[in-house]
Amino acid sequence: MIHDGYRLYVEKESSSLEMLENGTELFRQLYALMRQQVINDPQGFFIDSVEAGIKLIAEGGEDKAVLGGRETLFFNVQQYGSNNFQLSQKLYTRYSAVAVQIGCPFLGSLNNVLMQLFESGILDKMTAAEYAKQYQEVEATRIYKGSVQAKNSEAYSRTESYDSTVISPLNLRMLQGAFIALGVGSLAAGVILLLEIVFIKLDQARLWMLCSRLQWIRYDRKV
Repeated sequence: MIHDGYRLYVEKESSSLEMLENGTELFRQLYALMRQQVINDPQGFFIDSVEAGIKLIAEGGEDKAVLGGRETLFFNVQQYGSNNFQLSQKLYTRYSAVAVQIGCPFLGSLNNVLMQLFESGILDKMTAAEYAKQYQEVEATRIYKGSVQAKNSEAYSRTESYDSTVISPLNLRMLQGAFIALGVGSLAAGVILLLEIVFIKLDQARLWMLCSRLQWIRYDRKV
């Protein structure tokens, strides 16, 4: 690492840092080399997160490397293009476990199943698929937020353009059509009301004449 000029970084208060501090042989040697970097690098070998380390490499840090969980690294490099990074092999073999109750009769069977899944690589494929799914969800959320922000900025710019537009004053020509429609409607309503009054009076006159005739006929019959 020293001869090639690489600088190794690790996340603060992470399991990877704990592994370096409490590890043996290879991890102890790595930790000693990383502590030598502090002399030449004022910032030391600590980073706030694995994502910050990946961003540091993506911005042109070809002489830098980040130590972290393989799945976490795989997940974060997808944001900048996995073809721009080189992911090394695992430094140690990590096993998976399932918490069960003390005295569980299926403990031996579970151990055998987990070992078979791990040795066949199925657990690694499941983990990689889960991280790829999480990356797709994060990417979809980022695209959605970007589109929402673009729409909000477009609406804000439209509002500003509307506000900056000079509003022309109202005049009688603009309201002429409304007054014409109002006059025609009022005239039609007056004509309909007048016809209704005339028809009502005619009906009343006819009823009065009919009643008079009936009374006259009754009077003749009595005579």
